[in-house]
Amino acid sequence: MAGIPKDAMNKEMASSKPLSPLRIAVPLVFLSGFAALMYQTVWMASFRLIFGASTPATGAVLAIFMGGLGLGGWFWGKRLDAHASPLFVYGVLELAIAAFAGLSPFLLSVVQGAYASLGGPLVFGSYSGVGVRLLLAMLVMGVPVFCMGGTLPAMARFVTHATDTRRQGLATLYGVNTLGSVVGALLGTFYLFEQVGIKNALWFAAVFNGAIALSAMWLSAKLPQTTVDNTAELPTDTSTGVTLSRSLTLMAAFVAGFVFFVAEMVWFRMSAPILGGTTYSFGLVLAWALVGIGLGAIVYRKINPKRITPALLVFTFLLEGVTLLLPFAMGDSLALWAHHARMWAGYDFLSLCLGWSLVSCVLVLPPALVAGFQFPVVVALRGQGPNGVAGDVGSLYLSNTTGAVVGALAGGFGLMPLFGALGVWQLCAGIVAATGVFICMFLPQSQRPTWGPIAFVLVITVGAMVFPTGPTAVWRHSGIGASRSFLLTDNPNDLQASLNSHRRNIRVELEGVESPIGILHEGLSLLNSGKSDGNAWKDAMTTVMLGLTGAMLHPQPAHAFVVGLGAGQTAGWLAQVPSMKRVDVVELEPEVADFARMAEKSNFNVMEHPKVNLMFEDGRALLMASKQRYDIIVSEPSNPYRAGVASFFTADFYGKVKERLKDQGYFAQWVQGYEIDLPTLHLILASLKSHFSHVSVWSLMSLDYVILASNHPQVYDVDLMNRNLAIEPFKTALNDLGGIFDVEGFLTLHEANPQFVTLQTAPPNDVINTDDQNLLEYRFAKSMGSEQRIYPKILYGMAQDKSLHRPQVKGQVDWDKVARLKNRVNQFYDVKLAFSHERDWWALVKEKKYQQAVTWLRQSTPAAAHDVFERVHRFEFVLYFGRQMTQREPEDSLFHPDIDPWLSPQGQQAFIANLQKTGRVHDANWLRFAQAVLGPDDGRVLKVAVPALASLRETPWVRRSMVERVFQQLLARNWQPESARDMARLLAQAPFALNAHDNFRMTLAQHLAQAGEDWELCAALYNSEAHAPKWEGIHLQRRLLCYEKTQHPNLVQARTDWDLFAQQR
Repeated sequence: MAGIPKDAMNKEMASSKPLSPLRIAVPLVFLSGFAALMYQTVWMASFRLIFGASTPATGAVLAIFMGGLGLGGWFWGKRLDAHASPLFVYGVLELAIAAFAGLSPFLLSVVQGAYASLGGPLVFGSYSGVGVRLLLAMLVMGVPVFCMGGTLPAMARFVTHATDTRRQGLATLYGVNTLGSVVGALLGTFYLFEQVGIKNALWFAAVFNGAIALSAMWLSAKLPQTTVDNTAELPTDTSTGVTLSRSLTLMAAFVAGFVFFVAEMVWFRMSAPILGGTTYSFGLVLAWALVGIGLGAIVYRKINPKRITPALLVFTFLLEGVTLLLPFAMGDSLALWAHHARMWAGYDFLSLCLGWSLVSCVLVLPPALVAGFQFPVVVALRGQGPNGVAGDVGSLYLSNTTGAVVGALAGGFGLMPLFGALGVWQLCAGIVAATGVFICMFLPQSQRPTWGPIAFVLVITVGAMVFPTGPTAVWRHSGIGASRSFLLTDNPNDLQASLNSHRRNIRVELEGVESPIGILHEGLSLLNSGKSDGNAWKDAMTTVMLGLTGAMLHPQPAHAFVVGLGAGQTAGWLAQVPSMKRVDVVELEPEVADFARMAEKSNFNVMEHPKVNLMFEDGRALLMASKQRYDIIVSEPSNPYRAGVASFFTADFYGKVKERLKDQGYFAQWVQGYEIDLPTLHLILASLKSHFSHVSVWSLMSLDYVILASNHPQVYDVDLMNRNLAIEPFKTALNDLGGIFDVEGFLTLHEANPQFVTLQTAPPNDVINTDDQNLLEYRFAKSMGSEQRIYPKILYGMAQDKSLHRPQVKGQVDWDKVARLKNRVNQFYDVKLAFSHERDWWALVKEKKYQQAVTWLRQSTPAAAHDVFERVHRFEFVLYFGRQMTQREPEDSLFHPDIDPWLSPQGQQAFIANLQKTGRVHDANWLRFAQAVLGPDDGRVLKVAVPALASLRETPWVRRSMVERVFQQLLARNWQPESARDMARLLAQAPFALNAHDNFRMTLAQHLAQAGEDWELCAALYNSEAHAPKWEGIHLQRRLLCYEKTQHPNLVQARTDWDLFAQQR
């Protein structure tokens, strides 16, 4: 066999081998792996900004990258076997990679302009534009990835010598190259992209790449040229192993690539709920996958198998199936580990990273290790020694990357929506196990392994697929990664109660194309990878007024654009504005439309609304390609800690928003007030100020802000606001969602004017967030779950200290009244005192200082006749605490028109009747209900309960605190059995609108069913929660009693649950 010249080999063997091919290759391929991963990350991130984050757009970019690698491997591999200096060719390829990668930022700018000018997703759509995206991606990445594909065959040809029959040198290169990628993934994610930006990071990698290329070319001149005789016979020593047919090795490589990429999608999707879905957690998952591949390849070399047989390949496929399913078979255990790691780490970023790393290691590393070991086995079974090694590597590389492309596209387009992440997880294990059996069946009898071990591994795999429950809603929708799980782990019963609560409250799970979605039953919350993106009931003030704030101030809004459908409230209420002609809504995830349909009672049936035009596309990409101009643009993406979302907060995006906004238009940007500090808020404000000359800050609820930006002076017309307050949808939105009835009440939402924002964003606070250096993505990821807050009262106080808290208005405003009403929304939602602007009577009530509250009220100015909320709120106080008050006569100096008339039954009836007369029917119904519940007559309670409960089923906008106070009284009341039974049946008839108060409704119905001895109803109510019963003593006992009384089929389970609870107390 021809190979490395004998004299050269002898010299190496006699010396310390300072220039052995493997020693030369290792540092080169390590640095090459580092650079390649940096390129891939930068290109994928850049194309997401251009094409959008949809699966079709990402799939096109991935297809070019992986396809280019495979084609490059196949093309160069066939030619390198006969080349005398593979190291020189490697150097040339690396030089080409460095040069074209270095040019790619400029090409990306060209592509971005071309794609937008062609119409982007507006013209091509998600699927029809795949060809255009492929072409544009090829323009940027085609040459460098084609050259990258040739580097592994070149180095394989360089290091594989005649005595390396098992091609262990190649395994070393494969492993070291992958470990270099690990460094690239970690260094880029945790330092370079944040500190220097993605362009500079790419150029940094290109410089390394150039140094690699020049080093390889220089070293090649120092070494003798080598040739390999591909016609030479293979070694006759059968102890080295046997080869496998070309078709089987290509199939094995294809399946390995397919399964690994599909599994990687599962890992990313499953890790997001328990690790947070930040750029850091995704980087760690990727790093562990690469670590596993790299170490697996090195293990292949280190164990030095004496015999490479097809049986070894069969074993790797079977073992991969088992290791893939191990975390699945653990059920929610890994999620609980993640929760404990989160609690242990607190808010220390390094500790968080350690916890994330340990969890992702358990999820990813075992199957990745097997996959890394597997590829060198396939290459060794394709041939032995240096004969045709480059061609073998190239052809197998093409097959492997083709499988990866097919897997990535099939996973995103079909498998994930069809089977769900859990089903795809099981499918991956089944595919690799079936592949192992398939290969075994086609082997000659002499090469087949014994069926005993195979059957054993198959039984384990099938068992792990079929019998375990697998991860539940606790893993996928409890918000562990975002520190929102509220799991109690002090004792077994607390833990079980928490687990059951999460499983019980998630009634709908939707597997979207882009992410897993859960619908929290009560109030209908949209859970995206475990974190709530809004509750249709509790967050309505934010989602509705996010769009209507700008519309309230605009003289004639006709066209609006909304980023994000959510519950459909922003778009639906905007569409109700009389002057509005069209509302364009863009939503990335099609499954969100189902959520909007569920919330139709709160969004004017937005999915069928004639003015609403819904498009399923990336909102950023679509807006940047649009030529339409709008009066109102609203951006309400998900939380910016999630990877990719912060691109909606960059100066680049705001520049495009400015171009799409009409001269008198408003841009409304939602910003969270939680898990944020002032420097981060300054970053957002400065980014907006870089394109908009006027930026003001408004608060909608306790910790939700809308930043209102425009290029015209923000001077608000009082007459216009008054006119809008009198018409729909503004009237209902402000009256029923915020307790606001006049202009002064509306202006309490304003916290800081444009002059304050200008002052706050002056140097050194003028740093902006850009696409190239997205500082916000990393800051939010680091502060996720922290206790950092920016309360509206703090921001307002800062502006007030500078006399920059008032907006500029045209007309008369009672600013003293505005100051008095600053607590209005906090009172309406009965939130914590931490949000309170001042210690008024409501704050005293929250502190349970009732007598002081009475004194405060008696000394206060009577509420205005039109201020229904304040009058109703005070009336409720009198209802509940009137027994502690002394009624005053009108001539008494302490007489108060908001208190004393209501201390008599006649005065109460008159007030309620007036509410009914003026159209406040729901308020009247619930005040009658409250009045009756506080009295002794069960019959009257049942009579007034009917219209009150009907109100809740008709509309979700009955004030929450009013309802909860009545329910608490119902729970504490001493009922007659027959009356309790009737009330239980009224409550059990149907859920309320948006499933509001549903947990309280069910608990109250169960309590009253027992009190009324309606055992059939009681059993039915508990059976509706049978999959996750309330794990509390009172409920488990009541459930057992109801089941015993009715001899329910689940009686044995109820008794088992109670016994277990009692044992664990």
